[in-house]
Amino acid sequence: AHNNLGVALQELGKRDEALASYRRALDIDPGCHDLRHLISSISGETTDMAPEKYIRELFDDYAGKFDEHLTNTLSYEIPSLMRLAVDSLPDGPKTFPRALDLGCGTGLVAENFQDMAGEIDGVDLSPKMLEQAEAKGVYANLHLVDVLEFLEGPDVRPAGYDLIVSADNFIYIGKLDGIFAAARRVLTDSGLFVFSVEHLEDGDFKLLPSSRYSQSDAYIEKLAAESGFAVVSRDPVVVRIEKEGPIPGRIFVLRAAA
Repeated sequence: AHNNLGVALQELGKRDEALASYRRALDIDPGCHDLRHLISSISGETTDMAPEKYIRELFDDYAGKFDEHLTNTLSYEIPSLMRLAVDSLPDGPKTFPRALDLGCGTGLVAENFQDMAGEIDGVDLSPKMLEQAEAKGVYANLHLVDVLEFLEGPDVRPAGYDLIVSADNFIYIGKLDGIFAAARRVLTDSGLFVFSVEHLEDGDFKLLPSSRYSQSDAYIEKLAAESGFAVVSRDPVVVRIEKEGPIPGRIFVLRAAA
């Protein structure tokens, strides 16, 4: 009840009252990690990433209406804009034998890249999102696992992918150091890493009151250099339209150094 009251108060913009309700709920159930994430987002504390349980439950609940809500309500165009970013490269490859979709969701990104990829593997934390993705028939393999765990695990082959795409996955992961390093290890030389982020003006990354993360251009560029990538393009985009207005973001295209 306190959790639900907190959600209602937060929707009304009453953040202090919402925070009090969330904290009361956490007192009753100290093991509720999704509440800790909500408390951090409202109180201004930046954590490294959202809890897996929070992400899984959020998208299991969202899976059935995900595509329709994003495209018709939130004016979501990131998958097609990512494809446009790759098509616009003057010297980029036009086909990729093996591609990897990190945080694949229902397969919206794979649908935009399937004609240029020999096969696409998908990774996601939500079983119900993967059910939607499987029904579209665009993936060679689907993996129910955390993206970093997959990149560092036995199911991935070093230098085994020519393209990695990730749409709106990093809004649930603030600290990207490990993912960038692991992505470089599994990419072929000159392979592409294409992803979207919500834009942050200052600092490295930040947990926002929306419970999502944003990353700065400087942070992405620093990680790219440290991990063996060159920044090929960085396009300003609108991630989605919400009640507070357009959410600014970026689509990055990185190339793995030979």
